[in-house]
Amino acid sequence: RTAEIRAEQEKSETILRSVGDAIAMTDLERRIRFVNDAFSTLTGYSDDDAAGQPMSVWIGEELPASDWEALASSLTRGEVWRGEVTARRKDGRTYDADLTIAPVSDAKGRLVGHVSSHRDISRLKDLDRARDRFMNNVSHELRTPVTNIKLYAQLLRSGRRPEKSDHYLEVMTEQVQRLEHLVRDILELTDLDRGRATMVMQPVRLSAMIGDSLTAHQRQATAAGLTLGSDPLPAGLPAVMGDQARLSQALSELMENAITFTLDGGEVAVAAGTAEREGERWVTIDVRDSGVGIPLPEQERVFDRFYRGSAAASGHVPGAGLGLSIVREIMRAHGGRVTVESTEGEGSTFTLWLRAAA
Repeated sequence: RTAEIRAEQEKSETILRSVGDAIAMTDLERRIRFVNDAFSTLTGYSDDDAAGQPMSVWIGEELPASDWEALASSLTRGEVWRGEVTARRKDGRTYDADLTIAPVSDAKGRLVGHVSSHRDISRLKDLDRARDRFMNNVSHELRTPVTNIKLYAQLLRSGRRPEKSDHYLEVMTEQVQRLEHLVRDILELTDLDRGRATMVMQPVRLSAMIGDSLTAHQRQATAAGLTLGSDPLPAGLPAVMGDQARLSQALSELMENAITFTLDGGEVAVAAGTAEREGERWVTIDVRDSGVGIPLPEQERVFDRFYRGSAAASGHVPGAGLGLSIVREIMRAHGGRVTVESTEGEGSTFTLWLRAAA
């Protein structure tokens, strides 16, 4: 009979260890007696690390006092408890978890402990938060131009100030362009996310592309009182394999940002070169400005979708915060990347990294 019991225990442990969710068994004192492989992988606690540790080592410290009291009360009554908690890994990092704790009874129905199962739902929570940010930002970005278009359409229809008609039409055109830009950015990101963006990969000569971008943005820079130029391009700059339209779009987004956040009398410059990294030869394009710069805490987030830094918020700069996200996705689609170096009050340099063509 002892052998049969032991065989059943081993069978149960084998099943628990193969389960995809993180499983932990605790005694009545809420100390861990068993964890499966998924628990160790997710939390970083091995069997030996976890053995004898209180349950609170991975959930209690991050759980609000009221929630912890409700959980403890359910455990005492031998009830099943379900909820979302913030769990802590062994290295101190936290993650969102969907947690279920159920009572374990012996053959006589006496409560002898609890079994918990949980899984990491951080990505799902991040998607929820991203969706909320998307709705909030897009609704705001839509509301302003739509309101302006309605206002100036009413003024135009009233006919009270015929001498202002051209101005009204100009404002309406600007607001329509703003709406078009927002819709285009959203559709662009959707296609890039789903891998549906059309890419015509061919050798691209960056010198010509940079020259075209400088010409296209010269009027905008002049209107802003800025000097726009480029450093001398190195002789023999390698071509890159890519979609020229997409790469031009990425460069254009960086140049527009640089012009927008550089004060009157400042300078925006484009440079190109090569670099060896990770055993590969890369072609780099720098967009350098003498603008307001980006605070260090914000530099890690500037490529996040809908993120708009303090400079944009304080300066009432229009935009949905999608431009740099599009640049990052275009670079990823080309097997490259985009980086930023910035000093607050001195300026920023954004760099596109592309593999040199053979």
